[in-house]
Amino acid sequence: MRFEPFIARRYLFSGTHKALISLITIISIAGVALGVYALIVVLAVMEGFDSNLVQKIIGAYAHIEIVRTTTDSPPVDPDKLLPIVRSVPEVKAAGPVIMRQALIQVVPGEGEEPRQTAIFIQGVDLEAEQHVTRLMDKVVGKKLPGPGEIVLGKKILQKLYIPLGTKVTVLSPKVVRTPTGGAALARNAIVCGAFESGFPEADEMIGYTSLETARALFMVPPNEVDGIHLVVNDPEKVDEARKKVQAAVGPDYTVTTWRERNPVLFDALVLEKWAMFIILLLIVLVAAFNIIGTLIMVVIEKTREIGILKSMGATEQAILRIFLFQGTFIGMVGTAIGAVLGLGTCYLLKYHVKIDLLSEAYLSDRISDPYQSMVEHPHRFLSSYHLPCGLVLSRPPSRTDWIPLRRCAMSKSPSQNSIVLEARNVHKSYLDATRELHVLRGVNLTVREGEIVSIVGASGVGKSTLLHLLGALDRVTAGQIFLRGQELSRLNSAELAQIRNRNVGFIFQFHHLLAEFSALENVMIPGLILGRPRSELEREATERLTALGLGERLHHRPAKLSGGEQQRVALARALINNPDLILADEPTGNLDSESAANVIDLLWRNVRENGRSLVIVTHEPEIAQKADRCLRLREGVLWPETS
Repeated sequence: MRFEPFIARRYLFSGTHKALISLITIISIAGVALGVYALIVVLAVMEGFDSNLVQKIIGAYAHIEIVRTTTDSPPVDPDKLLPIVRSVPEVKAAGPVIMRQALIQVVPGEGEEPRQTAIFIQGVDLEAEQHVTRLMDKVVGKKLPGPGEIVLGKKILQKLYIPLGTKVTVLSPKVVRTPTGGAALARNAIVCGAFESGFPEADEMIGYTSLETARALFMVPPNEVDGIHLVVNDPEKVDEARKKVQAAVGPDYTVTTWRERNPVLFDALVLEKWAMFIILLLIVLVAAFNIIGTLIMVVIEKTREIGILKSMGATEQAILRIFLFQGTFIGMVGTAIGAVLGLGTCYLLKYHVKIDLLSEAYLSDRISDPYQSMVEHPHRFLSSYHLPCGLVLSRPPSRTDWIPLRRCAMSKSPSQNSIVLEARNVHKSYLDATRELHVLRGVNLTVREGEIVSIVGASGVGKSTLLHLLGALDRVTAGQIFLRGQELSRLNSAELAQIRNRNVGFIFQFHHLLAEFSALENVMIPGLILGRPRSELEREATERLTALGLGERLHHRPAKLSGGEQQRVALARALINNPDLILADEPTGNLDSESAANVIDLLWRNVRENGRSLVIVTHEPEIAQKADRCLRLREGVLWPETS
C-alpha cells in the first residue's frame, strides 16, 4: 500500500485521539451527500414535471399541425395530403381534423337561467385519432361518438352542470338565412362521453366528434378539412421533422409544432430551469467549500505531523496527495450516499409515495415520474497520479518511479570515500520586520563514516537550526553543505526529500511520533515513503522494536507508551531505511536519567556496529564527552570543546 492513502485514511478516521477530525469528516460527507441528494431529486422532479407537461400538451394537441398558409391557398384535402405526410420517415401517425369554435347551450328547465359556454369542437377520423392524440385514452361513457353525438372535456360538463346523455345545442358562428333574417347555424347533439386529458385547457375548452358530424354542424364541404395533425417518432426531434414535412407539403401550407403553439409556457419553463440551475450550482459550491473547509481544518490540525513527515522524506507533492486523497474520499463517499438516497427517493415517489398537488397549477395531481425521467434521459442529468517532476501516470508510482538519482546519487569518489557530511562556511539568518537576525556566522564541520560528533552550546544559540540545515530540512543563507559529496543547495525540494528519506535519520527531543499510528506503523512510515514492500517493512520494524525491548508494545499508540519507550520507537524509525547519517536533537532532553542512559546506549551501539555517522546535540556533559569529538556552538561558529 502506498503511504499517502495509508496516512490519509487514518487522518480521516483518527479514532479516539482526534475525535473532532472524525466528526468533521462525517459532517463533510453528510454535507456532500445532502448536496448530491438535493441535486438528483430536484433535477429528477423538474425533469419529470417537464416530461409530464410535454406529454399532456402533445397528448391533447398532437406534435405537428398543418393548415392553409392564407385564404388564397388551396383547401386542405386529406385524400391528397395524408399520403404525402405519411411518407415522411419521422411521421408516426397522421389524421384529418376540423377545428371550429362553437357555443354549447343547455336548454334551461322551468325557472332556470340558460347555461352556455364557448368551446372548440374537433371533427376527427375516429380510427386515426386514437394514434394521434390521447383525448380518447381516458373517457367516461362512449369513446367513439356516433352521428349527432359529441364527447366533451370533463370540466365542460362540470361548468354546465350536465350529466352524460344531455341534449345540447351547438351554435356555429356561421350565419344562415331564415325567413326572419340571418341567424347562427344551430344543431342539436347528444353528450355521449366526457374525456380527461390531464391538461386543464383542453379539458375545459375542447370537445370532439366524428368528421361527418362536424361537417353537418359547420357545413364543411366534402373532401375538405381545416388541417392535418400528426405525431412523430421522437417528440424531442419535432423541429427536424417539421422541416421535412414542410418541404413535402410545400409553401401553400404552414406547419407548426407543439412548441410553437405554446411559446410563452415553454419560455417560462426555460427560465425556471435557469433559475433551478443557479440554485443547484450554489448547492454544489456549498458542498465544494465544505470539503475545502474540512481540508483546511485538517491541515491546520496536522501542521506538526506535516513537519514530521517532511523530516522522514515525504515530498511536498506527496503531502499534498494525502489531503487530496482525503478530499476525494469525502467527495466520492458523499456523492455515493447522496446518489443512493436520491435515486431511492425518486423510486419511492414513483411507486409508493403519493404527494397530492393542485392539478390546475402543476398539470399533474402528484409529483411526476422522477425515476422514469432519470432512466429514460440519463444524458440530461477523476484518476491520475502526479509525480514531483510533473509526470502523469495512469497507475500509482512504484519504487522504481523515484526521481533519477543523477545529482543526488551517493556515489563516493576516492578523495571523499570516508566523508559523510561536510559544511563549509555556512551562514543562516532570518529577517523580521525591523532587522536581520544572524544565527550562524560561518560554520565549518566534517563528519566521517562511523564518527560520532556532539554539539553543545547555550539554549537559543542555533544548535537545532544547524541540525535542520545539515539534514536538508532548511536551506543555507550562504555557504555549502555536502552529503556524500553532493551539495544540498543545488538540489530541488523533491531531491532533498529523497535524501532525507534514504540517507538521513532524525531523532527529536520530543520524539515526534504520529499519534494516530501504532509504534509498529510509526517505524514503518519512512519505508512506505521509500516504496518498500509492506510485508518486508513490517518484518524489519518488528525485529528492530523487539531488539529495543518493545516486542510487546508493537500495536500501542504513542499515548500509551512511556517517554523512554516513545524515544526508542523514534530511534527505530530513524534507522529503518539504514541511513548513512543520524541527526539527534537532544534525544534525552525529556527523559529521566535511567531512560536517557538506555536510549544513548542503544544509539551508540547501533552506530558503532553498523558504521553509521552520528551528530548529536545535547546539554548533557556526560553524553557530549562520550562522542569522538565534542564541538561548542558559540556566536554562530563551531569551536572545539576542551575538557
